[in-house]
Amino acid sequence: RDFATAVSRRYSGKFRGIPRVRYFEAWNEPNLPQYLNPQWKGKKPIAPNHYRQMLNGFYAGIKRGQKGAVVIGGGTSPRGDGPGGTAHMYNEVKRRTGRVTWIDTRTLKTEP
Repeated sequence: RDFATAVSRRYSGKFRGIPRVRYFEAWNEPNLPQYLNPQWKGKKPIAPNHYRQMLNGFYAGIKRGQKGAVVIGGGTSPRGDGPGGTAHMYNEVKRRTGRVTWIDTRTLKTEP
């Protein structure tokens, strides 16, 4: 959270010579182990809940630094990882936790 606040304040456009950044994406392809690890504990997916916690902290930090900034949820890879892991499964697991994930919008990955 503190890092996200510092980044959003630094790139708020209020510092001379540093442009404003309005859009911040929290992670890239968090359903791939090369970007977020571990993904699984045995056959149980653990990365979605971990990512949700990081994303909520990131969101709060960005909004603390720039209320008007847009927080983008990290786009998942269409391939996924692990036992049956796909982007759809990853999003479904996040949904099934019953907990809120804070984002303003999300990206969609469509590469083959």
